[in-house]
Amino acid sequence: MATRGLVVYLLTGFSVAVLSVLFINNSPPNAALAPPSILSSSSENCNILQHPVGSESRIWPELRFGWRIILATIIGFLGSACGTVGGVGGGGIFVPMLTLIVGFDTKSAAAISKCMIMGASASSVWYNLRVPHPCREVPIIDYELALLFQPMLMLGITIGVALSVVFPYWLITVLIIILFIGTSSRSFFKGIEMWKEETIMKKAMAEQEKTLVNSRGELLIDTEYEPLVPKEEKTALQIMSFNLNLKKFLVLLLVWICFLLLQIFKNDQAACSTLYWVLNFIQVPVALLVFGYECVKLYKESKKRRLEGNQDLICEAAIQWTGTNLAFCSLCGILGGTVGGLLGSGGGFILGPLLLEIGVIPQVASTTATFVMMFSSSLSVVEFYLLKRFPIPYALYLMSVSILAGFWGQFFIRKLVTILGRASIIVFILSGVIFASAITMDKRVSSLGFLQQRRQNNRQTLSPAAMVLKTELCRFSGTKIYPGKGIRFVRSDSQVFLFANSKCKRYFHNRLKPSKLTWTAMYRKQHKKDISQEAVKKRRRTTKKPYSRSIVGATLEVIQKRRTEKAEVRDAAREAALREIKERIKKTKDEKKAKKAEVISKSQKAGGKGNVPRGGAAPKGPKLGGGGGKR
Repeated sequence: MATRGLVVYLLTGFSVAVLSVLFINNSPPNAALAPPSILSSSSENCNILQHPVGSESRIWPELRFGWRIILATIIGFLGSACGTVGGVGGGGIFVPMLTLIVGFDTKSAAAISKCMIMGASASSVWYNLRVPHPCREVPIIDYELALLFQPMLMLGITIGVALSVVFPYWLITVLIIILFIGTSSRSFFKGIEMWKEETIMKKAMAEQEKTLVNSRGELLIDTEYEPLVPKEEKTALQIMSFNLNLKKFLVLLLVWICFLLLQIFKNDQAACSTLYWVLNFIQVPVALLVFGYECVKLYKESKKRRLEGNQDLICEAAIQWTGTNLAFCSLCGILGGTVGGLLGSGGGFILGPLLLEIGVIPQVASTTATFVMMFSSSLSVVEFYLLKRFPIPYALYLMSVSILAGFWGQFFIRKLVTILGRASIIVFILSGVIFASAITMDKRVSSLGFLQQRRQNNRQTLSPAAMVLKTELCRFSGTKIYPGKGIRFVRSDSQVFLFANSKCKRYFHNRLKPSKLTWTAMYRKQHKKDISQEAVKKRRRTTKKPYSRSIVGATLEVIQKRRTEKAEVRDAAREAALREIKERIKKTKDEKKAKKAEVISKSQKAGGKGNVPRGGAAPKGPKLGGGGGKR
């Protein structure tokens, strides 16, 4: 009944939020908040997929010691520790932390959040492999449930990426807050029920230990029974080998590799091309093939045991694997991946509460959800690395913090559960992390909305409300195209072109240059524009004489001869060459001295014959014109 109530609540909330898009106008300030995309395309040919509405520029702060990095380390450590214990990862806490405190943009914060989730999940899985099952002699990781949910989770990530491009960011935030509040409330009430059951069980065990009656009717007080053959203690290596099912682990790894190759090939294709959509839709049969195989296996085994009257469980889930339950699990797996694609978190926000809802004990639910989340988050991290979407130093630092937090969080919480004997602590931690994620998402949207409104007020101080028209640009002339105007042309490769009028479209098909004639140098030359400036440029223009260099190479015989000759011969040749250079330099100097001496001798001879001594004044001649003086 509680599960049906949760489903009705989620469907009602989602329907109201989606239908509100038809009545609420998405204003430009809200459009500046970008939704985080997980596996976005790197092509540049499709404006819708490559540049979604509200995409923001990349902001990567510098990694340096300060209060921001200290606070991020503390929050990241606590979020990773609690997130891995609850099996949710903690992406709902990491993304607001990285955007509001550290200062990353939304897409980079989502990428680094995936790195932190991968590190925490890997260390948590490594610790859990060394922990035995608390109740049964089976692996603590339920591989049947992992094979059931992992393909649908990865398929949901692809759907979440597509929806993050189409949906406005406020709608994504509303949907996630509705989902987080519903799942956290349901997990909290589930934890209260488990707490009450554990309390009743503890009281019953305490009364049973006080008073026991044997088969002969004798009263036994405070008697402890020990088995005749003590239970063999297993080493950590034996527990790890027992918990690790290599066959099913390789199947999960094969599915992971298939999705990774499809994503890599898809990113190399032009967006909106035929091959792009083919690679997108190939993920559906791959996921359905693995999911269908596991569904058929669980359905047949469950039906066989029901007919035989066997009450043993096939896996850790305490439900009958009917067609309805299998369909419900598939929808929940897709929903978990969609949330991961929209928010940049792991699918544990859906998978963790779902495993508890179908009857899995908290220890196994946390371990299985973390195990599945390790595959989905690592797939996103590899994709982000290929797209260069996060800074390596920040990612390595925060991932190392998450690795330590995941290991020690599992260690302390497992010890606490063993000491207190209450597994419901894990459920309360799960509910608390989901509720904290909902609160941080709300605060983050409020903070970003306040900042964006402040920027808008600084830009537009005159008119508080202004009408904004969505305009396009002509592909040929670059002029604006208003709504209802222009001509749209779709090429055979699915690329869309917009033109202002038929003339631009005709010029485009005729392959003319999209430039005006009045801008060209030919037009200015024909109409004698800037003649004086051109003349000045020509006068200032200097012609450089070409300088040719000759390349002198050596033949093969000369090279072999030089290789085989002895060192004494090389030294003698080197000394002869140096001697020749010195003689040439000496000869040049002697020639210059001889020329200088010749010039000096000629100047001395010319000075002896002349009437004007060097440095002296010339003698005054007789006056040629008489008269003019006193008599």
